[in-house]
Amino acid sequence: MKNRSPQYTKGLDKNLYLKFAVDRCFSWVLLMLASPLIMFIAYCIWVEGLFFKNARGPIFYRERRISQGNFFTLYKFRVLTASALLKAATEDSVWFLQFESENTTLMGKILIQCYLDEMPQLLNIFLGRMSFVGPRPRVPPIYEEDVGEGHRALKYLKGGITGPAQLAKGLVENGGLELSEEYLKRCNSYGPLRLLKYDLGIMWKSVFKLMKAEGL
Repeated sequence: MKNRSPQYTKGLDKNLYLKFAVDRCFSWVLLMLASPLIMFIAYCIWVEGLFFKNARGPIFYRERRISQGNFFTLYKFRVLTASALLKAATEDSVWFLQFESENTTLMGKILIQCYLDEMPQLLNIFLGRMSFVGPRPRVPPIYEEDVGEGHRALKYLKGGITGPAQLAKGLVENGGLELSEEYLKRCNSYGPLRLLKYDLGIMWKSVFKLMKAEGL
């Protein structure tokens, strides 16, 4: 699926090498530190299913996405009810379903508010399928549409948990695609250390946004 352009391969891969190395190391550390919380959340989801029939289902939700032009399986904690999961089986993405209160479990509402449903994506980063900072990974139909409109960041960069577009959630149109294109230009022009410093700034801002329960 990849179609690399010489314009973005000349210096891009060299600049991204340190970024992705830090991604793998930092995600491993966070997975180790967060493992008690991950197990506790999984236990709470399971317990809620014991008491409420409509809250039963798998602990994790899996969805097919595209990152840097490659298909991968994105992992999240399941936040949807059993009835909402039936709806999701006929949709390309369940993202919009979680914004209707009747579609989410009690634990799901808490996880979405604190952005903790995204925590399993640390595994995607450790496996090298995502990055901490990058454009939102797209579902296949939306990916093809956005790339067809000339948004190259989706082809050349790994999908990120956060990024300029995620920080501007609700403030820009088109899911912040223009901001992702600007980030691609930075990745291509910044050296490895300067890019890492910029990424750390994005991650720092993201932490404060999450502490205010604003999501990304």
